[in-house]
Amino acid sequence: MTEISTAEIANIAKLSRLAIPDNELAKYAEELNKIFDYVESLNSVNTDNIEPLAQPSGSLIETPVRPDELNDLSKNIIDKMAKIAPQMEGNFFKVPKMTD
Repeated sequence: MTEISTAEIANIAKLSRLAIPDNELAKYAEELNKIFDYVESLNSVNTDNIEPLAQPSGSLIETPVRPDELNDLSKNIIDKMAKIAPQMEGNFFKVPKMTD
């Protein structure tokens, strides 16, 4: 596997707008390379008789879902937020359009 360099870490940090000091780039490169090595080692695990999962906990049908209801606390929070929000439409914040 190709190792990630300190120059690549610096570029990723720049693109992510993260301020990583030059003296810490090698540490991050080493840590990220260890993570990549571990993930690569997972490729050697025999999964021939393992059924793929859509999600770790099983199917969505088995996942309990709470009802989406407003309670007194939610209503209280909405009322407080409505007082300080520039614009509201119903229970929603109205924000300027960001895209065309």
